[in-house]
Amino acid sequence: MTKISVLIPVYNVEDYLDICLNSVLMQSFKDFEVICVNDGTKDSCGKILENYSKFDKRIKVITQENKGLSATRNTAMENAQGEYITFVDSDDYISPVMLEKLYKNIKKYKSDFVFCNQCIFNSLTNETQIWDF
Repeated sequence: MTKISVLIPVYNVEDYLDICLNSVLMQSFKDFEVICVNDGTKDSCGKILENYSKFDKRIKVITQENKGLSATRNTAMENAQGEYITFVDSDDYISPVMLEKLYKNIKKYKSDFVFCNQCIFNSLTNETQIWDF
C-alpha cells in the first residue's frame, strides 16, 4: 500500500500548476501517489496534467465536469490508495521535506492526523504571512 496520497484539485491554474507538481514530485519522501482531479478546467491544465502523468507514473489524472472544490476533493479521496492523505492546492507549492516530516511525526506520535505551518504570499502587496498552528 502506498503510504501517502497527495490530492490536488485543479481548475484554471495553468500559471501555477508546473510549480505545484514539481514541488510534489521533488519530495525527499518517495512512497506517495498524486491524484489530480481536473475539474473541467478551461485553460491548458488538462494538457499539463497529461504530460506530467506520462513523465511520472505516480500521477493519476481524473477529469470531470466542473463540480466545484468540495466535490473535486471528494472525487480525489474516493480514488486515493494511500494509508494517509494530504491536500495540496494547485496554486501552491510545498517544501521538499514536507511529506517526510509529516509521515515521521505520524509514526513517532502514533497520530491519526498531522498538520503543518503555511506561508501565504500576497502577490498584490508582496507581503508574506506565516500561519503557525
